[in-house]
Amino acid sequence: MQENEEAPVIGKAFNREREKDFVQNLQRFQAKLLKSAQKENFVFSEWEYKYEHRDWGVKNYNYVSVLEWKDGQVIQEKILLCKLIKDHEKDTIWDRAKLGGFYYAAWFRNFAFSAWRPETNRMVWRIGFSGTMDYLTGEVGLPWLIGLMVILIEFAGSILLLLGLTTRVASLLIIIQFVGFIFTAHVSHGFFMNWEGNQSGEGFEYHLLIISLSLALLIQGGGKYSVDRKIAAGKQFTNSTHTIGSSKASHQYS
Repeated sequence: MQENEEAPVIGKAFNREREKDFVQNLQRFQAKLLKSAQKENFVFSEWEYKYEHRDWGVKNYNYVSVLEWKDGQVIQEKILLCKLIKDHEKDTIWDRAKLGGFYYAAWFRNFAFSAWRPETNRMVWRIGFSGTMDYLTGEVGLPWLIGLMVILIEFAGSILLLLGLTTRVASLLIIIQFVGFIFTAHVSHGFFMNWEGNQSGEGFEYHLLIISLSLALLIQGGGKYSVDRKIAAGKQFTNSTHTIGSSKASHQYS
């Protein structure tokens, strides 16, 4: 048996011991046959392997095997292992870090800092929950329940995004929140932000940027390095109908 460019393992006893050691250390295992073909004494097959090993952790591979047969026995096997990476599963950790970091900063600012209100020509302090609620319900004019939802989404949503936990739910809530911001406070001031200082308020170009970033996460999910992916992988292993016990048949080498 030979894997990739490693030195071949020669002999029935050595290969059986190698396979036995591998199977004994498996904790979960799933295999799916993708393609197979035969020509003369050679059998070609491509598999999708997903397993959890006691020492190696969780592994996802495309497994390409070339078996050479003689007199009803396998005399040689060559294996090509490729990491399983799908185009639509590109990682979104940086998108989550940017959006989650921004949202946590927004929550922290609302809870601990002040803001200048040009329409009233005074500084508004909003320290803690009560101060933030007074600002949202008084200065902004939001109902108390909506103000509470804004605080919770900014606080919980930022943490969920950074962890990659319920990423799509958090992204959807952010989209809803920013659409509400646009139509309640910004659409009347036009598209552009008040860069020149000559508008009565801020436009909604910034809000569209946040919505587009949230929409990308809503579509793609938390990505590889997320709690969502770990949970999904665990469910996939648990629900798999391919058990370790059914995979213990080893090749016969002469």
